Amino acid sequence: MKKIIIATMAAFSLLACRQEPAPEPIPISCRMTTATFDLSGIPQYTVVYDTQGRMAQMTNAVSTVYYTYNSDGYLTQKEYFQNNLPYFKEEYTISGGLVSQMLYYEYYGGTYNYNGKHVNTYSSGKLQQSQYIDQNGVAGEKGVYTWTGENITQLKTYLSDNTLDCTINYTYDLNKVNNFNNYFPFFEYQNVFEDDYLDVRFMSKNMLSQTTHCNGTVENFTYTYTAQNLMDKVTGSNGTDIYRFTFTCP
Repeated sequence: MKKIIIATMAAFSLLACRQEPAPEPIPISCRMTTATFDLSGIPQYTVVYDTQGRMAQMTNAVSTVYYTYNSDGYLTQKEYFQNNLPYFKEEYTISGGLVSQMLYYEYYGGTYNYNGKHVNTYSSGKLQQSQYIDQNGVAGEKGVYTWTGENITQLKTYLSDNTLDCTINYTYDLNKVNNFNNYFPFFEYQNVFEDDYLDVRFMSKNMLSQTTHCNGTVENFTYTYTAQNLMDKVTGSNGTDIYRFTFTCP
């Protein structure tokens, strides 16, 4: 599950974190019932909701992930259990409706141990930079984001000495609005796919169609949708499914 590889380039591509606008009692007519992350090899998760209609946990035969919200309705913690034992947790500091910090803890020695954080910087509500600070307060790698309209179109990652390490470019289908994110505004955090959580596809307004990685490799994505225009399957260039979802709708 989650290792403190959050400071790596892969993690930076996924840390464009925001929780705005402020959540309201959204009359969501569809609920996610299962989530499958095919590339991870992890068994399918079943989604459980609380009495307020919020995603409370994802569970399978191996692990359970619990979600905690504050009195304003913002997601503030994600906690992992494996074989019914605590394993890892993330805590989110909310400032003005945005995630200003993500703090990481690993469980060992009978308690949670702090293992660093990301500090996020915004402009007009859009993430501009996310920098990792280790458990000793030492600044590490950082990601710098470029937005075009409401979509993240470029990520540059820098090493701890501020040397440019990688540039990733993202292309979108501007004719297709990502309705999934309207139904599940916190899924960028709730996603439990350990190698690709906080995927940019769960943050941008339109559907991600292509990623050009720093080594020049181009990856294209295709989608299938429900009658409610919710993506229920994401497929990569090689024909392998990345995500699959099922929903219950009235």
